[in-house]
Amino acid sequence: MVASFLLLLTSVGLFLSAQAQDCSRPVGGPNMDLKGTDILLQTFPDGTKVTFACDVGYKAAGGSGSITCTAGAWSALKMRCERKSCGAFEEVANGEVNYPNGNEFGDTLTVTCNPGYVLVGNSKVLCGNEGWMGRPPVCEVMYCDPPMTPTIGSFYPVKESYEYREVIQFSCPAPLTLNGSKTLSCSDTGVFQPDAPECVKVECKEPVVEFGRWESGSRGPYTYKATVTFKCNEGYRMTNSPTIICGINEQWEPELPKCEEVECKEPVVEFGRWESGSRGPYTYKATVTFKCNEGYRMTNSPTIICGINEQWEPELPKCEEVECKEPVVEFGRWESGSRGPYTYKATVTFKCNEGYRMTNSATIICGINEQWEPELPKCEAVPTVKPTTTKSPESTKKPTAVPTVKSTTTKSPESTKKPTAAPDPNDGKRLYTGLGVAFAVIVLFAIAVGLWRCGFLKCSKEKAGSRKDHVRTAPKEEDVELRTGDDAAAGP
Repeated sequence: MVASFLLLLTSVGLFLSAQAQDCSRPVGGPNMDLKGTDILLQTFPDGTKVTFACDVGYKAAGGSGSITCTAGAWSALKMRCERKSCGAFEEVANGEVNYPNGNEFGDTLTVTCNPGYVLVGNSKVLCGNEGWMGRPPVCEVMYCDPPMTPTIGSFYPVKESYEYREVIQFSCPAPLTLNGSKTLSCSDTGVFQPDAPECVKVECKEPVVEFGRWESGSRGPYTYKATVTFKCNEGYRMTNSPTIICGINEQWEPELPKCEEVECKEPVVEFGRWESGSRGPYTYKATVTFKCNEGYRMTNSPTIICGINEQWEPELPKCEEVECKEPVVEFGRWESGSRGPYTYKATVTFKCNEGYRMTNSATIICGINEQWEPELPKCEAVPTVKPTTTKSPESTKKPTAVPTVKSTTTKSPESTKKPTAAPDPNDGKRLYTGLGVAFAVIVLFAIAVGLWRCGFLKCSKEKAGSRKDHVRTAPKEEDVELRTGDDAAAGP
């Protein structure tokens, strides 16, 4: 029991000693410190309450700044401090305010004046605990002293001083010319700009242009800004500006015109050659005529003239290869010669289809004008031959094939007269027509003899095909009529 009692007394003593323990100096947050006399103490008895305050230039941004010492420990500090803001600086007339780092406690702003104005005061202002510190600066206008009075000439207005951008004007008495700017302006540096002008006498020399002549403008003497325009002689062209102006330095501006002789380049015509006209160098109006090579034809003017702009006029001749169209012969076909494309002198020979005959030349040649020479061949149908029929010996007339030319036929074997050929009433008995008629008479005579011997009824059918085979072709272009034996007997 005694031991238990002693243990209880010890625990109570330890508890009481713990409850009465002091606190050491508390540590605040950033930019704050203890308020009042507490800042001088290092220890604080149990139950002591202290308060923190923000440093100069800072302000509380929420939370309580008081804490309490309890059993040797401080309660939690909830207050925080932030920098004070000085806000915007007042507007500076004819100047500009800049905040390179901001506008809070400890920051610095700068003031700059516009061109033509001078800063009066401090260009930098510090943000303090109570706001922007110091007197605000101002920007005052710049002034220029008057320029020196020129020896010759004058300026106006005349004043003791001139504000920024104020302008004065200079003038010269006649016949002098102002060399320099007529107007000067008070600059932001306090000096007139540009430099003051001078009064001078200006006269340019007589302009001489080789191979050129005066066209319009001023006549001498040529004072400042006198203007002259030149024109080149025929056969020459201007290579720069034709108009010049007398400058302040007594020189023509731009440089004097230049006239160069017109010269065209050597004309080259593909597949062509020089035929007549000028030879190089080809000056203005030089004329050249070209001719195309064999097998080529000219598609435009063969003659060209060297123009004033050094170009040939009209455009250079053009030689194109001659090419004839595909020849088409109705009722005919290609037999020999060239195949397309058909260039100059290409030769083609045609042949008529079976049953047709050629009426003109079968061979044609591609000419220089891309036309076939002579004209395309023509194929005409060959005239047909009428079939021959023969009557019995008792018949007095025997119808035969009737070609286009009249002739005589043979009589039956009883006849004592020989068949004779009648004269051609159309073209005077062409040689080949006579030979054909004679041949036909002989054939008919042989057929008549055969029929007599074999018997009319039996042989007429067998020989009909034979007669058709012997007598087929009639002479061309004439009508031949073969009389029967009785018609021949009625002849002369």
